[in-house]
Formats: sequence, structure tokens, C-alpha cells
Amino acid sequence: MMKITQWMSLGLLTAALWGTCLAHPVPDIPVRSTFGADGKVTVLIEIDPRCFEDDALHAPYLGNATFQSYSKEQRESLKKRAKSLIEKTIEFDFEPKSPAVVPAFEMSFTTFANKPLEKQPAKRAETPVMITAKWVANALKLTSYRIKSKKAGKYSLKCINHLGKEKQRLHVLFPGETSYRLDLKEWASSIDAEARKKR
Repeated sequence: MMKITQWMSLGLLTAALWGTCLAHPVPDIPVRSTFGADGKVTVLIEIDPRCFEDDALHAPYLGNATFQSYSKEQRESLKKRAKSLIEKTIEFDFEPKSPAVVPAFEMSFTTFANKPLEKQPAKRAETPVMITAKWVANALKLTSYRIKSKKAGKYSLKCINHLGKEKQRLHVLFPGETSYRLDLKEWASSIDAEARKKR
């Protein structure tokens, strides 16, 4: 009887582990900030529509074939929900503070890492659809930058910064945490120096 019970327990554990393996990963929110050679900052935020579900872990991805059948109203609703989620989840901290560096995002539909979607997704019907928020601004007068993950947020942030071609270390933020402060002075000085050489 003991052996039967042990085998049953092992079977239940195996089934539970297998079910975990089949589940989609818990969504996080990548925030990619690139300070380019043109003196501008480009911020891209990737929102998985599963974030809008009560049980995001077990919710299926929004496939491209399904998305292509969406009406204009349905697509606009997704964009509004993404914008609201960003406002509730992320706080941007630029120094010095200025109305010119308050992000105003434009929303578009992509797949992972801002890659474009197929308009006729017959061969890639299940490609996951993401909502990518993009903001571009002049950053030469900025001295530093960091991100705060608001306590009210439900998902972790993956902060990925680039200074020119140099990728900074990945910083994962849980709700209530703040990223390291990214010093922009040396980056801005290098761009000024390059501009003077070309004169």
C-alpha cells in the first residue's frame, strides 16, 4: 500500500511539473532605452496583451492570425489599455527635469523585440502579437536617467539601456524598485566632440 501511495504521489508531482513546463512564461515588461549618436533617446516598451488578463500565466498569446481579424475599435482598445498599464507601472526619472522629457508614446503592433508582423500571417498564424510603445526625444541636455517600477504594478520590468553602441547591464525591477542611475554626461560630451570635429 505504501509503494502504491508513493507512486501516486510521484505521478501527481510529475504531472504538476509537466503542466508548469507547458505553461507560458509569466509576462514581464521590457523597457529598451537607446541613447544614440544623433543625441536622441529612443525608448521602446513592449507590452504583452496577456498582461491585461487576470491569470496572465495561463492566458494564451494573442496570435497574429487572430489579431489580423480585429476591428479598428478592438485595436484601439488594446492601445489604450497598454498606455494605461505603462502609466500605472513605470515612472521615468530624467535629470534635469523638464516638460520636454516627459514621455509621450506612440503605440504600434509588433512581435517580440519590435519586429514587424506579417500582414498575411498564413505561415505564421501563431506569432505572438505585442504592443510596442515608442518615444523619441533630444537628450543632449540630460545628465542622468533611471526608471522606477511603481508599487501598484503587477509585473517586473526588464531595463535594457544602450549608450551609443555599448549595451549596459540588464536590470530587472520588481514593483517598488528603482533602477541604477545611468550617467549621461560622458555620452553627451562624446557627441559634442564629434560634432566639433565635423565643423
